[in-house]
Amino acid sequence: GLRKLLFQVEGQMRQAEIQQLEVFREMAGHFKIDLKFPDLGDRVGLQEVFATNPFLAALKEFFAGRLTAEECGEKILALQDESPAP
Repeated sequence: GLRKLLFQVEGQMRQAEIQQLEVFREMAGHFKIDLKFPDLGDRVGLQEVFATNPFLAALKEFFAGRLTAEECGEKILALQDESPAP
């Protein structure tokens, strides 16, 4: 019944979270930015990465409409010089 449905919803949410993190990893790899996420169960660590990582910060600003695509690209290109290739 309800319990089974809730477990299914939780599983789908977890799968969506994994897919989102994979998209960010792929984007970072494309730009040759070193991006490491903590273990999936580490919610605080994950929040910290999203709060402090300059690559993710640039993407958040772009998605929020505070940076143009060009400005976001410039920020990411500047980070490439600072980040060792994975």
